[in-house]
Amino acid sequence: MQAMKERDDKNPLERFVQLDDAYWGGVRRGSKGREAKGQRPFVAAVSMDDKAHPIAMRFSALTGFGKHEITRRAKTHLKPKALVISDVLACFRGVEDA
Repeated sequence: MQAMKERDDKNPLERFVQLDDAYWGGVRRGSKGREAKGQRPFVAAVSMDDKAHPIAMRFSALTGFGKHEITRRAKTHLKPKALVISDVLACFRGVEDA
């Protein structure tokens, strides 16, 4: 699996890229959503062709949703000319900086 990830990481996403935040895991009791304890944040990115068919995707585990971390991931996983579509989560402005 690691070899496949490393191979995919050499080919940045291009064209239309849809970007979204997500969390994995966490304690089920108590707080829900972003407030739940023990969740691992990650970014899901899907590259699409002109007909909105998926071409490739990346799932990147993060330490948190900060603008600096999104900028760093965008420089690694996105081609400069990619058109990125996302929600209004403030950290995604880091894509513009990349």
